[in-house]
Order: sequence, then C-alpha cells, then structure tokens
Amino acid sequence: MLQMVNKPGRSLILNAFAATDGMGACAVGRSGGYPGTNDIVVFAHDTNIREILENGGTYPRDFVEMNQWIKEGKLLAKEVESYKGPTPSIPCRDADLFATAAGSRGGWGDVLERDYGLIENDIKYGWITKETAETVYGAKLDKEGRVQREASDRLRHEMRERRKQRSIDAKDWWTRERKRVLEKDWHEDIRNLYSDCLKYKKFRDEFMSMWQLPEEYSL
Repeated sequence: MLQMVNKPGRSLILNAFAATDGMGACAVGRSGGYPGTNDIVVFAHDTNIREILENGGTYPRDFVEMNQWIKEGKLLAKEVESYKGPTPSIPCRDADLFATAAGSRGGWGDVLERDYGLIENDIKYGWITKETAETVYGAKLDKEGRVQREASDRLRHEMRERRKQRSIDAKDWWTRERKRVLEKDWHEDIRNLYSDCLKYKKFRDEFMSMWQLPEEYSL
C-alpha cells in the first residue's frame, strides 16, 4: 500500500507499522518454501508527486515502484527513510509519500516447482517482478511476461545443481552444530534465550536429546 500526505494542516506526525513486525511469520519455509520478507515501511519526503499528477501521471503502486521511480529520476524526493517494522515518530508534510508492505508469509513447497502459468499470472497482476520470477522461481520471461519454457527448464536445472553444490550431509551439519552447542558459541541474545528455555523440562529434554548432551550441561 502507498499513500500520499494531503494538506495535513499545521503538523502531522506518523508512527507507521505494518502487521506484526514479522512476529506472525512463524514456521518460516514450510515444506520447502522460502521464508517471507519482514514488514517494510518507506517514507519519501518533499516529493514532486503533485507535479506528476497535474501532468496526467499516476501514483507509484508500492515502495518497489516508488524506489524505481526515484532511481530513474521520475520521482524526486529530498529524503527517503526505510524501516523493517514499526517506525519512530516521523514528521510529514504535504505530498510526502509513505508505503507499507506486510502480510508476507513463508511459501509452501519448492519454489522451483511453481507452475509456469501461475508465475505468468503473478507477473500480470504485478505481484512479483520479472527479476523475482527468474532469480527465485527460475522462470525466464519474454517482453510480454510469458514464460520461455525451454530456457526456464534449463535455468531450473542449473539452480538445482547449485543447491547440491552448496548443500552438506545432514550428519555433517549435526556434527558442526553440536560443536557450537557444546562450546556455547552463540550471540549473547541467543545464549540468554536458551538459558531461559532450558529451565523448562519439556524443552530441556528435547534439547538434550537432540544434541546428545551430558546431563550436567547448563548455561
């Protein structure tokens, strides 16, 4: 969503937020899907949007298009502020723009198996960009937004091969992570989180079993 400040009077201060600041994105990456993005709020101050509208132009649709217009010089803004979650108090003036994006949750299933027809539909309605279609879903598009199937099949094969090259055996991952657990090699915040959770029997039993830890293990 993108909004314009319209003649706010003597002053206007906004505290913007989008959904739940990422707290609702539980169980990210369900069944192979990629995690969703965090909530985003973007302010563009002292813009020329009124001039654009007076000349028959339109509003940008979202913060992605707004940023693209600024990059191209189509939209002028003296200052741009970006936040991942709720914002502090932001003074706003006439013709300032602010955009919010929220509600994105983890996908379901392997992104490289998404139906090409659904991707074309995503492009048609502006839900994803052509860059996202290619880099996330492995779909090559022509200028009209249609999927080039043979080229896309080749790209998806290449992307799957890159996954294999980056992957490690689950046993090797477990061995590496268990070493971190034994050495308590975490950021202070993570260490404090585990220290608190280990006070609860159910969590402690599962944690100790998962990492095969000695009974005297503590934080």
